[in-house]
Formats: sequence, structure tokens, C-alpha cells
Amino acid sequence: MGIFDDCRIALELNTSMPWRQKQAIKQTVTSRDGVISYLVTRQTTVLVISDIERSKSSYKTRMAVKYGVPIVSLQYLNACCQEDKLLDPEGFVIVGTTATQEFASGKITSQLYAFS
Repeated sequence: MGIFDDCRIALELNTSMPWRQKQAIKQTVTSRDGVISYLVTRQTTVLVISDIERSKSSYKTRMAVKYGVPIVSLQYLNACCQEDKLLDPEGFVIVGTTATQEFASGKITSQLYAFS
């Protein structure tokens, strides 16, 4: 059982990033039993992005915000590997808000309705 077991990780990597580096990131996830998701869905665990500026207009980022998927930096994957355990993504969120932050602000959401 790897540290990313039962995790669906979507990647939004910069187009200028070398192909070998992208493959190394994918290998980091899959070798630890994670699944690379090419689409962001409600089942996506986290969206990992490499370029904050580009991600602001990204379809994947918009879908992650819509579905409440944490949007984290590449440092999240590195930290999980260094600690050899799945860490809470809240400390690595760089776009949007986390479920804890929304709950603290009094926002309660449902699949069908949003209450404030």
C-alpha cells in the first residue's frame, strides 16, 4: 500500500516544463499507488499545479473550485514523499479555499443546494 493509495490526482503542469520532469512527477504518483486523473471530477483528491498564473484561467482549476477539490502546489507531492505519508492538503492550497476555511466562515454546501 503506497502513500497515494485511493488518491486520484489531477495535474496541471506548465507547458514549458520538460517532458522528462513531467514523467518523473507522474511516476512519483503512480509508483506510490496513486492514480493520475486527466479530468477533474468530484472524485479527484487534489489538483496539483505548477504555474499559479496560468492556472487562473485553466479549465481544470475552474472545475476544481466548482467541486471543492483542493488546488495545491508541487511541494505537496514532495512533502508527502519526504514524510512517507499522505499529508493534509490544506497547508499547501494555493488557489481557492479549503473545506475547513469554508466551514469556519459559515458556508455549508450540498450537492443540490448552497446555504449561507
